Amino acid sequence: MILKELLGSTPVYEIYGRTKKNIEGLCIRTEDVRPNYLYIYIDDGDYKTSVYEAVERGAAAICIGKDKEVLPCDATFVRSYNIKRFLSAIAKNFYNNPSQYINLVGITGTHGKSTIAWMVRSILQSAGISTLIVGDSYYNVDDEQAVSGGDIFNPLTFTSILREAVDDRIKNGVVECSYTTIVQERFRHIWFDSLIYTDLYTYFKNQDMDCHYIEMRKTLIDHLKLSHSPIIVNMDDYHAQQLEGNNIIKYGLYGDFDIGGSDIELNSEGSRFILKTPKGDVPIELKCTGIHNIYNAMAAAAWGMAHDIAFEHIQKGIQGFCAAREIDGHLDIKDNIKFCIKDLHFIDRVNDICDELAVSEEGKVVTVFCAGAHRDFDSTNSILKKIKDFSHCLILTSDYSDRHTFLKAASQIKDGMGNIETYCEIDNYKALRKAVSLTEAGDTILILSNNA
Repeated sequence: MILKELLGSTPVYEIYGRTKKNIEGLCIRTEDVRPNYLYIYIDDGDYKTSVYEAVERGAAAICIGKDKEVLPCDATFVRSYNIKRFLSAIAKNFYNNPSQYINLVGITGTHGKSTIAWMVRSILQSAGISTLIVGDSYYNVDDEQAVSGGDIFNPLTFTSILREAVDDRIKNGVVECSYTTIVQERFRHIWFDSLIYTDLYTYFKNQDMDCHYIEMRKTLIDHLKLSHSPIIVNMDDYHAQQLEGNNIIKYGLYGDFDIGGSDIELNSEGSRFILKTPKGDVPIELKCTGIHNIYNAMAAAAWGMAHDIAFEHIQKGIQGFCAAREIDGHLDIKDNIKFCIKDLHFIDRVNDICDELAVSEEGKVVTVFCAGAHRDFDSTNSILKKIKDFSHCLILTSDYSDRHTFLKAASQIKDGMGNIETYCEIDNYKALRKAVSLTEAGDTILILSNNA
């Protein structure tokens, strides 16, 4: 490709030398330079040494930051005011923007990216659709051995992988989008057909960092091909409301969302639940453990529904997924834990719930209660008096109406619970994980949510 054409829409500050040169390749390491390559210097090693070595190896052009001096070499120098953006843009141009020819789903969040990616791949595999899957340190097509190692999301590497997939007539791709790769602008010139947000919460203690983290995650929306492209969001995450929109597909356990779950049972060998969708309910049996994988399955199912994948393939794909890459150390790998999810639109329902959860000698009840602005304190107190009759411990979480209202209500509730062990978690998903950590074999977790 001619250098002048290659530089189109890239962040170029100045050009020194001829632009009617044929560029046969791109690289960021001097050892990779070949004759007629464009070498992009990214502050790796001594500047002058690197540039002179690149020219000696045959580089036809050199890209540098605008703060670097132009050296007396037999090569065209291109100065850029943003090397990261230049790298992404030049890769898109050189490989003819392959992301426009492949249906990419980007998955981002603190947890669950890899599991959801492989679940989505399993759904597509069940439907007989060849799929590229790309993570931080590997990529894989169908059942071929994964190629691992190196900086996969370097724009030159990642874009070339997409180009190869397109040339091989691969129509779908699944991409794990970590916070780091987003911050480094490695997806700046990649187009996605859909996004999955596993969560937006983070572990920073600095409020400014928290805000920055969330805003960076949200920038992926700017990379969607179409304004109505589906965005699948875990609504049990405290920050999920920031992603509200007409193209949002919601999943979660605390409300009447597009995709939900009921009749959940966990054990050390796997889990089962009823997947609730607008097209009907279907039983799912997972070969992987933990409440987190119930959420992962709902996210993958939501993506499948949004793309009109046949119901049978969604069920078969999720059930066929086996978490061979499961991370050790989860707190929620337990035997025979059951979940009971109830709404609290009407206070009289609590009497029925009490009858349904008559506690046997074999297990206890851990209650997760959504507190906040949805009812006055007297009504809440009446409900909690009944809950105390059968619940062994209580986790208070927010109804997401108002953070400060929740803190006030939680403080009042905690003072009135007497000897019942009481915890507070403003995030619904974290509250559920806390509840699971307090259970033993044969116990039941009751979720009482006004959002259901």
